This record gives sequence, C-alpha cells and structure tokens, in this order.
Amino acid sequence: GDHRDLHSFPHDALPISYSNSTWVWTGTNWVQQHPATVPAARQGAAMAWDPATSQLIMFGGRQTGSVSDFNDTWVWTGTNWVQQHPAASPAARSDAVFAFDPDTGQMLLAGGVFSGPEQVITDVWTWSGSTWTQQAPAQKLPPRAGAVAGYDAATKQLLVFGGVEEGFMALDDTWLWSTFTIFEQSLPAATVGLRYPGTVDAIA
Repeated sequence: GDHRDLHSFPHDALPISYSNSTWVWTGTNWVQQHPATVPAARQGAAMAWDPATSQLIMFGGRQTGSVSDFNDTWVWTGTNWVQQHPAASPAARSDAVFAFDPDTGQMLLAGGVFSGPEQVITDVWTWSGSTWTQQAPAQKLPPRAGAVAGYDAATKQLLVFGGVEEGFMALDDTWLWSTFTIFEQSLPAATVGLRYPGTVDAIA
C-alpha cells in the first residue's frame, strides 16, 4: 500500500498553536501581508514556487491543536490566497516533498505523514496548475516525511534528500526523479549527514 506506520512522530508532543499570518520577503526585510482570504492555521504544509504559473502553491499541513491533516490546495497570487477546487486531490498529509520539475513543467508531491494514526505516505502526485494527477512510478520514493527537494539546473535533475522514516529515524539518502517513471537512488561519494526537516527549491 501507500502507507506505513510511524511511531513517536514529534508533532503529537507539541502543545502549541500555529499561525495563519502571511509574510513576504522583499529581499531585505519581512513585510506582513493582510490578504482578504487566508488558509486556516497549520504547520508542515507543502509549499513551493511554480514558475510555470508564477504562483506560490501550498498543499495540506497539520491542523492547529489537532492530530488531523488538511488536503486543501491554495495559491498565493501576490496579494491574496485563493483556494483551488481540483477534481482530484492527494490524501491529507503534512511534511510532504514538494518541488517544481522543469522537465515536465509540473509540481511534484511525494510522501509525507498522515495523522490518526501516524502513517508515512508513499504515493506520488503532480500538480498541473489546475488539477492533481496521481502517478504510478515503477519505483516509488521510500517512505519518508520532511525530506528536502530541489532542482539542480547544472545536472537537470530533481533531487530528494533525507527526511525521517518509520520510528522517526533520520535518513541521509539521495534520490533522483526521472520523468513520471521512477525514483532512482543516487549513491554519492559523500553525504551531508542525517537531517530533518528542511526545504530547498533550487540548488545552485
């Protein structure tokens, strides 16, 4: 299946409230925005810039004060949040891999963690700018949450690194996404070590 049990994931031990404020980085300073519409407060949402549509896309995340997750899709237009209503959508989750794939012109979403009970998700979806489509690669990304992902323009590859697996064990493996077909493991001579969580949109 597309789920694996995950024990002792740290979200349950965080008695905190999340914010739904929106801030923009100008290049020198953070400036709070006051859009007419804002998504519900959450943490662990998947968020990435979509250069094909020049929009910031956000999916899912964990609800504040709850062990429930969202499966909603939002677009930041630059002045306001607009909820999307695609015909199909990935299951609710937080801490998913999310990045733009220039080779296909689509956003790639993979993995993450689903609450109640905690399960790592291994499915793969793409966002076209208007709808979600589930992919069926011959080799899926091994189960993980909180991995970093980014496109390496020098090698023209979309990379996924690290995260945590079942039992909250940190990972230091590297995987390459091959257009709609397979995740292939890369075995570099050196690695940057175990880590979680993180976000990378591009690799210089």
